[in-house]
Amino acid sequence: QTGDTWLEEPIDMTGVEMVPATMFTYRIFLHGREHPREHPTPRSNGPDNEARIMAWKYQVDYDSDPDNVIKDGGGIDDITSLTTTFAWGAANPLENDIYIDSEGVWILRIKVAIPTFVMTLGPSGYYNLFLANRYSNDTDKMDRAWELTTRQFGNGTIRARASDQSTCIDGRPAKGKYHFFRGVRTPLLHGSSCNAGVYEGVEGSLPLDVFAQFSEVVTKDFYFVAETSQGDFDGGPPPGP
Repeated sequence: QTGDTWLEEPIDMTGVEMVPATMFTYRIFLHGREHPREHPTPRSNGPDNEARIMAWKYQVDYDSDPDNVIKDGGGIDDITSLTTTFAWGAANPLENDIYIDSEGVWILRIKVAIPTFVMTLGPSGYYNLFLANRYSNDTDKMDRAWELTTRQFGNGTIRARASDQSTCIDGRPAKGKYHFFRGVRTPLLHGSSCNAGVYEGVEGSLPLDVFAQFSEVVTKDFYFVAETSQGDFDGGPPPGP
């Protein structure tokens, strides 16, 4: 009813209708290397050169969801916005929608929902039996429900670009600021921590994400097909009566 689609039950159910669905998942792996002239990124639970990328911008698009209503992957899912995470190494790939493995690879877990009655009755049965019964054969409502619940099938695109900086607030607080000092020599203890009071003699600081540099956008295409009782299903317009 709201025009949005949630793959999990939202906290506020006002104006929301539920359709039984079967959930599948796949994973997107994002990996890159720092420029050879960049300093290694320190990390406590692995070699420095494993933590290559500080943050990413990414977006998962479906042809049937041109406004990117469905948010995928545990991040912001917007190619213009920075996605950061604390989840290093120990994250559970079956539970976390975004995490970084021990090699510095970022993994996005994407959920794909297909209405259960599409699987069991086929596309025509889902439309002409389940949706027709729910909406008393009101084709406008049936068509809208069909469009909202089959958005993830058919053609799609994944776009991503790497960032050499994270953020202090929700990203990598151990490496998020550039500090300049009052003395003519840099103190023995110095670094890029966001936390106040870590280094002595700090005159001022600059957040490094303001000066972030990004890679070119990398694009990968995909195509989703579901095997149903009535054959393969790849989305598209309602089947009609």
